[in-house]
Amino acid sequence: MKKNIFIACCFLLFLSQVTFASYAIEVDRKVPRDSKVNVQIYVPSLLLGVVSGDINFKLSERVTLGPQASYYSYGGYKGYDVGLSMNYSLSGDVFNDRTWLLNPYVSYTYSDLSYDVLENKKIKKGGIITGANLVYQWMWDCGVNVHLGVGAYYSSKKPLLHIGETHIGGMCLLSIGYAF
Repeated sequence: MKKNIFIACCFLLFLSQVTFASYAIEVDRKVPRDSKVNVQIYVPSLLLGVVSGDINFKLSERVTLGPQASYYSYGGYKGYDVGLSMNYSLSGDVFNDRTWLLNPYVSYTYSDLSYDVLENKKIKKGGIITGANLVYQWMWDCGVNVHLGVGAYYSSKKPLLHIGETHIGGMCLLSIGYAF
């Protein structure tokens, strides 16, 4: 319980710093950024032992497309996600200073969950995750950027040993990236 409270406080402190930085640094950019690629890492998931990120390639003024991936390992539970993510700018150039983004994605997920309680058997699950996020982006001239957003997803996992499960949920995201 104390660990969860500590993680929540760190997350809120980080969010307040991001908000302060966005108002403290004013960028007057009349010309869109020349960047063609943005690499992102999702910060809160790192605190939970999940390494995840995206690489976005600029296709047009308003659209990026690229791979996304995650890897996680916690106790007897480990897995990965591999997929495709798109960003569509709702307010101008996708690599501009302050931009609202619509971020639909689809990925394949695989997890390996081992139970030591009953016969030490392993259950492996694979499935599809699809969803969309509404994201606000701050991007500075040096290429550093921060994404903060909310969204919803649908996960359909089909275990090899048991009846399938379906999961619909919401999410919050915070990522730090670099555009070049």
